[in-house]
Amino acid sequence: SKVTGALPQANIADQAINEAKMQISNAPTNGYFLSAQSGNTGGLTWAEAGGGAWTLLETENTTSGATVDFTSMSSDYHTHVFVFDLVRTVVDDDNVRLMVFDGSDNNLQIYGAREYLLVGEDGSTSTATNGSYTTSPHNFTLFGGLGSGSNEGFSGLLYFTGVTDANDATLFHGTTINFDHNNKYTRFFHHGRIANDVLAKIRFYGGGGNWEAGTIRLYGIK
Repeated sequence: SKVTGALPQANIADQAINEAKMQISNAPTNGYFLSAQSGNTGGLTWAEAGGGAWTLLETENTTSGATVDFTSMSSDYHTHVFVFDLVRTVVDDDNVRLMVFDGSDNNLQIYGAREYLLVGEDGSTSTATNGSYTTSPHNFTLFGGLGSGSNEGFSGLLYFTGVTDANDATLFHGTTINFDHNNKYTRFFHHGRIANDVLAKIRFYGGGGNWEAGTIRLYGIK
């Protein structure tokens, strides 16, 4: 029978209005929300939430070995982000380099630039800007001066767009901060592009020694 006026409290039992009664047409999925189906009168479906969420794709610990390689890039994401967490190598005053590969394991050319602001604990400062393009084997120095002490290392973010698009160049940009080997703090601004191709592998490695500590995580953004 049709209920008119106020709905009695007794009729509002726990789970009285469930998914079946709401005419939901598919199973719920984490990260989705209820949405009206296009062209449907009254039916609901679980729709994917809007863009902007970060999805963890791969985690690599930089505790040993010469290189750290990432291969979990996906066309499901328009932007990929590397998050560096207190990364360092065993060599003092080392640098960290970037190398990228296509599907045939060829390393690709990189055109890049970096700016930095270095501040000493005594208040001294210095700045620099430089740019370069790579020659074979192609690799790009993200920064130098990396310290190897237990309280040293670098952290920050590096964004990549166009990683899975063979027609457009991949662009990268980001900011990292390095606790320098001589008790100075350096903020680096990185930006550049990579030759047009799909990137099958992205590698980070030290210029003079193996990794010693830290974590690098790869996220995808829709």
